[in-house]
Amino acid sequence: MRKVLLIIFLFSILFCSHIVATKIMVVQSYDSDYSWSRELLEGIQGVLSDPSFEWKVFYMDTRLQTSEEWKIKSGVLASEEASAFNPDILIACDDNAMEYFAKDYLDAPVIFCGVNLDPSVHYLINANQTGVRETIFANETISMILELFPEIEAFRFIGDDSETFEGMKEQLQNLDLGDTSVEIEGFKVFEDWKEYVEDVSPSEAVVLLSVRTVEDRSGITVNARDVTQWTAENSSGPVFGVSDFIVRDGAVGGVVNSGFEEGRRAAILASSILSGTSVSEIEIETSKNPKTLLNTETLGKWNIELNVGWTDIVDEVISDWSIPAQSFLNLIMTSFEERLLGIMSSLRILASCAEVKSGDWSLIRPLLEKFNMEYEGLALYVLPDGGYYTVQRDWTGLNLANRGYFPDLLEGKEVLGYQVLSRSTGKRSIVFAVPVKDDGKISAFVGLSAFFENWNSSLIERLLLLPEIHFYVFDTQNSLALTDDTALLLGSLDYPVIGLSERLEGLSTDDGSLIYSDGVNLNTAYFKKSTHGG
Repeated sequence: MRKVLLIIFLFSILFCSHIVATKIMVVQSYDSDYSWSRELLEGIQGVLSDPSFEWKVFYMDTRLQTSEEWKIKSGVLASEEASAFNPDILIACDDNAMEYFAKDYLDAPVIFCGVNLDPSVHYLINANQTGVRETIFANETISMILELFPEIEAFRFIGDDSETFEGMKEQLQNLDLGDTSVEIEGFKVFEDWKEYVEDVSPSEAVVLLSVRTVEDRSGITVNARDVTQWTAENSSGPVFGVSDFIVRDGAVGGVVNSGFEEGRRAAILASSILSGTSVSEIEIETSKNPKTLLNTETLGKWNIELNVGWTDIVDEVISDWSIPAQSFLNLIMTSFEERLLGIMSSLRILASCAEVKSGDWSLIRPLLEKFNMEYEGLALYVLPDGGYYTVQRDWTGLNLANRGYFPDLLEGKEVLGYQVLSRSTGKRSIVFAVPVKDDGKISAFVGLSAFFENWNSSLIERLLLLPEIHFYVFDTQNSLALTDDTALLLGSLDYPVIGLSERLEGLSTDDGSLIYSDGVNLNTAYFKKSTHGG
């Protein structure tokens, strides 16, 4: 017996020694403080989210240290890190990571992203390499400029003196821009940049390509935000950008790439390779899903009035109001989800109690009464045929079987927030409910028809210092549930919020911003979908 146990133990050790975590190395051209680099990494790790993965992220720091000597040295350092880490797959971000390191790396599959130069020309792609070439959406940005500023006659594309700029310049030169008057210039020194911008006329638009490596006279890299803001403030013509962070830093707008999306696409390719697809089977992609960004604060300085058509064009709005608006949005969301989790956790505990499973109302009522003291509304014990008890009325003689949420309950699903007009009180309420199961079979349901009037009032009080901000909370059916415009909560649940209600079905993301028309004015809205509620 002892020998058998020993053999099994040794076999287990040998077997487990072959279970090794997948190693992923990300080589960033720039530094961890750079917003573009952070977005790339977030996109990558959002897809490759398996907690068993082992990560190595190396920053070459070529944004702040721009000399050729440093680029070569940082490439050598990246190679040494890769040799020590021995990754199963390597993701190279932006041109410097490819040019000074990854183009010659052969020990693992290489996925690149954010590269602007044509990979097939500049990197002599090896059989172990594929990825995403970052594409600038110049024609789309020009069209946007002309929609907003029809008087513009020429376009000046400017950038820093970097590999990124050269790649973007290469793309622009290969585009069919028709009769559009275009000038492309790159600058290493900020003083030269300033002199060029000061020469821009009101009939010309500036489009910023890359701003990360501009230096002052002493060779110190100028903060990219400072470059953008100075340009926007001192140009006689409107300033746009081809990257999202340029618009966030003060440009009027642009049809832009998202660093997150670039990283996400690269990670999808990496995931495919880790699942067994050969690198040779994956063609090089170009950027997809550009976003139209508009900085309403910067646009306002040009006294431009947007027409209603822009509500369908703009994907994201940048505004000084975004900070208090986002903070208040997060406050509402956190508060709601805390309430939701408290209600649902309590209902699940109640559903598991022997007293509730007994079906005896005299035993159930004290438990629901205690629960009802914590949460405002009607605590419910519902029978499978739809008849129900409440703490307030005991047996109600009413029936819930034709409520929209009831079929889900009969299928054993939970109800995580379904708005109704209460048949017991006539008030708006939001229903939460869970099945009660006995020996695996549904015997009843416990729930809460929650009243939110007091909570709505407390939210309104918090907004008194922010009179230009309004809030709207919608349920799973896109019906308005909470708002500071309380007149909208009177009467039918189907009463729409003009300009907003019809936009809800078309939202493709769980959070973001949009422009909508209330019939009189154009407004900016910031939205977020609950990850816990319906």
